[in-house]
Amino acid sequence: MKIREKFQMVEGWRISVNTPRQERISFITEIFGADLAGAQLSEVDLAGVDLHMSDLSGADFSKSDLSGANLSGVNFADSKLIGVNLAGANLCGADLSMSNLAGAVLTGANLSGAKLAKADLSGADLTGADLFGADLYQTILFETKLIGADLSGVNISRTVIKGAIFSEADCFGVDFACMNLSGIDFAGADLAYCVFLGADLSGTNLLGANLTGADLLGADLSRANLTGAGLADVDLFAADFCHAILVGADISPQNPVSSNLVKARWKFEN
Repeated sequence: MKIREKFQMVEGWRISVNTPRQERISFITEIFGADLAGAQLSEVDLAGVDLHMSDLSGADFSKSDLSGANLSGVNFADSKLIGVNLAGANLCGADLSMSNLAGAVLTGANLSGAKLAKADLSGADLTGADLFGADLYQTILFETKLIGADLSGVNISRTVIKGAIFSEADCFGVDFACMNLSGIDFAGADLAYCVFLGADLSGTNLLGANLTGADLLGADLSRANLTGAGLADVDLFAADFCHAILVGADISPQNPVSSNLVKARWKFEN
């Protein structure tokens, strides 16, 4: 049976939406500023396309290839981007608020200044991505990979974080106050001057992390692994280190006597 084709007109060019990959017509590589709001463009090969400043709000790009694409300033609000390949894409200043990016590949992508408020990044891979100054307000980070990502200056308030990997990430100065970060992997991450006021860091992996100048006032670090972590000039007042591993940690806290260090491990056991 012949597969029915549907086409979307964009500045005089036809975009094949529902035909098999091998039968799709070639697509113009520069359609910046286009109005594609609500377009159905799932499983389309648009690698390297230039769509900067376009309106793609409410569009469906699920499982499409947008790797290396120029999507700076694009409006992706409330879009369906499940499993989309955005590796190396330029999303600087893009609006991805309330979009579904579950399982998306964003390795090495530029998301600096992007709006990701209330977006779903469950299972997404943002390894090496640049998120400097991005808005992650109420974003879902469930089992999200942020290995080596730049998260400095992000707004991460009320974000849902569970099973995410922040190892080697740059989180300089991020405000994690009162957040549930239990069991999160921060190994080797730069957490200098971060605010963990009242945060739940129980069971967290902070091996080799840099926590210089961080605010751990009232934080729960019970059972956390702080092996080799840098804790210079850290405020530990009322912090709970019960059963934490502090082997080789560099500690010169301001208020060590006010912390709970019961059964904390300071050296390797034979």
